[in-house]
Order: sequence, then C-alpha cells, then structure tokens
Amino acid sequence: MTVGFHSAGTGGAAAVGPGSGTLRQRQRQRQRQRQRRRDCADAPDEEDAVALQITGAELVGASDLDLGASPWRVVDQRRVDAFADATDDQQWIHVDPERAATGPFGGTIAHGYLTLSLVPAMLKELLTITDHGRGTNYGLERVRFTSPVRVGSEIRLAASIKDGRRRDDGGVQYRVALAIQVRGQDRPAMVAESIYLTYPAESFAR
Repeated sequence: MTVGFHSAGTGGAAAVGPGSGTLRQRQRQRQRQRQRRRDCADAPDEEDAVALQITGAELVGASDLDLGASPWRVVDQRRVDAFADATDDQQWIHVDPERAATGPFGGTIAHGYLTLSLVPAMLKELLTITDHGRGTNYGLERVRFTSPVRVGSEIRLAASIKDGRRRDDGGVQYRVALAIQVRGQDRPAMVAESIYLTYPAESFAR
C-alpha cells in the first residue's frame, strides 16, 4: 500500500511549512495555532487540524515530534459493510445490527483492520512531506486493538514521529507512533507503530 502525502493547500487542514522557520519553531507555531483553535467556540472539532509541512531531510534525526490529532470522523455502518464486502469478513458482530444489539457490545463494531486502514487518510491531515515523490508503507509493529469501535462512533488519529534515518538508496525511513482515539473514551481503540519510506520528487522523476 502506497502513501502519497498531500501537498500544501489540497487538504482542509491548516499547514505550517518549511518557510516558517526551523522544525522546532514550526512545531511551536503549530501548538499556538492548535491552542487558538481550542479557544474558538465556532470550531471545536478542528482544534488539532494543523498539518506540519516537513522535508525529507528534516525527517532525518527527527525524534518524538508530536503531530497532534486529526479531525474527528464518523465510522458508519455503510463504511463497515463496504469493508466487510471488500475483505469477505461478514461476521455478524460487524454487519448484522439486529443480532449485534443483543451481543457483547450492544451493537455492531468496526473491524479492527478497518480502523487500521484509515490511518493513512488521517495521517495526511497531520503531515505533509513537501519534497515527497513516492513512498511506501514499509511495515507495522506493536499493533494492538485495545478497545472496540462502535458503529456510529467518532474516531481520530493522534500521532508522533518517533525517529527518522537516511537509507542507502536515497530514501528516508521514519517511524510514526499511532493511537486511534474514540470520542468519549479514555482508552484508545488501537495503538501501533508504522514505518514509512519516502523518496524525493527528483528521484521519482528519474
């Protein structure tokens, strides 16, 4: 599965780009923007929707870089049914609301892998690699589905870049800590670490 981070201006989130100072300065600027959004009663759900723009070179050596949290999104039954059809996982706990109403969760729940599959879309709302030409989801580590996602719930991604390093092939490998949060719950639905590769646009052109 390939990751293509959106370029500046294509998403709904605000962005803090490389022209705004050093990486740590931009991080503080993002924090101030997020705080202003928290203080704005007209947009309480967009409080953390501030994307960080970063270059591949800046990813190298990055450590514990907080990306904040994406906007909330609803996990509805239609999405769950579509995922069940795509994966041939038609277990009643996911697709039969009437039967699931008498089950252990009082209703249908999302597939754990559906929750995981939404990570790339939500991560794009938090991070833009400005010189990104191509990339790959290199792998996942420590994936745990720690709490069910009831259909109709709202979820969001909280993420941080744990580390990044230059590869011999010219790419950058970086690790992102992930937590899927559910509105109204203290316990996350999923925690994991994802490893990505990114290559600059000029290498892609060749």
